Amino acid sequence: MRNIMVKGTLRLGALTRGPFTTTWDGRRSNGEVGTAGTYRYRFVVTDCAGNQATRPGGSLTLRLKR
Repeated sequence: MRNIMVKGTLRLGALTRGPFTTTWDGRRSNGEVGTAGTYRYRFVVTDCAGNQATRPGGSLTLRLKR
């Protein structure tokens, strides 16, 4: 697995518990397309008061097609 920081922010507003869906276009925070490989992700949530919680995520595989 690669140690590349890809930071994305999802502004979801008020949510109730349950699943949600999102997409990632394979770009890093600087706009460059990431390299093919397996990436790990985690969830970091910050509420309006600034309280933060982190939970494990999982992994995803980026495959590049031309």
